[in-house]
Amino acid sequence: MSQFDDFMDRVGLPRRSREYDLEVEVSATVRVTLTATSEEEAADALTRDDVWAVLGEDNITWDVCEVYAD
Repeated sequence: MSQFDDFMDRVGLPRRSREYDLEVEVSATVRVTLTATSEEEAADALTRDDVWAVLGEDNITWDVCEVYAD
């Protein structure tokens, strides 16, 4: 933060924006339904497209690990 940004804030004007790169750890749990003759066959047949098809906003969590300023 700078004195300029503090002044802008005090007089009701927006602070300057800058770009940040964020390192984010993402995890998700989804249930994929496949038709197969065995558990092993189902696990072997699972593809990224199968997972992406059921991935949604409700089953994703994330944590910011690092923030890098340009």
